[in-house]
Amino acid sequence: MVTREDIEGFLERITAEGTSYREVEPGLWVVKPGGALDFDVVVHFSPPVVVLRVNVMALPKDAKAAAELTRRLLEMNASDMVHGSYGIEQNSVVITEALELSHLDFEEFLAAYESIAIALASHLREIGSFSPRRAATTARVAPALTAPSTRSAPGKGNSGNAGRGGNSRKSGGSKRGARGGKGGRGR
Repeated sequence: MVTREDIEGFLERITAEGTSYREVEPGLWVVKPGGALDFDVVVHFSPPVVVLRVNVMALPKDAKAAAELTRRLLEMNASDMVHGSYGIEQNSVVITEALELSHLDFEEFLAAYESIAIALASHLREIGSFSPRRAATTARVAPALTAPSTRSAPGKGNSGNAGRGGNSRKSGGSKRGARGGKGGRGR
């Protein structure tokens, strides 16, 4: 099983790509991706899983806008999310992903981390339009993101349903199978 020290080693390995992190308490790190995106990924070592989480934005106060955003997030979960999923916690839109420690390796950790970053880069302009505060940030950030890193998330661009039985590496090459074995995800 992967240990807290292994997770810290994974985080150390991704710093070579311009990412930085700090441990705020034992087993809880705040990761700052390099580049134009301005968000934090919280990594929480909580056996039997490690959880990656991003607070994306505040939920719109307008009921109609909130309903439209909620529907769009569900559509994105079904079609665009390779790792993790959008959710709502209290009055915030979040992305969360839980990875089982029993068979986690660096490549799977990196794929989950990069998939979340790519999803935010590609979705932020659209979902940011539901929040006046984020719309200005979205307009500034999104044009700077033209292409994912050379180690992009598995299946991106291969299928609109990547990771859910499409032709992505996740559907056939994972130790868990397509979207399987994600204990603690609440699905």
